[in-house]
Amino acid sequence: MCGTGLEQNCSGRRDFEESALRGGLGATIANSRGPESLRGLVAELGPSIKAGTAREAASADIVLTAVRWVDLERASQGLPVCNGRIVIDATNPVEFIERVGHFPVDLGVLNVGEPLASLPFGSLAASNLVKI
Repeated sequence: MCGTGLEQNCSGRRDFEESALRGGLGATIANSRGPESLRGLVAELGPSIKAGTAREAASADIVLTAVRWVDLERASQGLPVCNGRIVIDATNPVEFIERVGHFPVDLGVLNVGEPLASLPFGSLAASNLVKI
């Protein structure tokens, strides 16, 4: 899972983590601050969840992306192409402005799944992209 989010109560990400735990699945979570910053969350989630680098998390059979819209391109740089693996894109076209709120991003003619699909990491030709 790439992008654990600044908010510990990010519901989609949290639902995915809890479902993985109930199903007995192991998962690697990552963020831009590095594995050490996830120590508390990993301890809370249990032994089947480990912290890793974004590259490690993006190498899993199923990858959930949950990063800020403005960070999508930067966060996907250097990650392995998915090569037929499942990519769940939980990134929404919303810009967060501290102490002001959040605002929709004008995508023009693109649909919300296209920005990730256009990056080498999430290439539709190389993965099964699920937009949630």
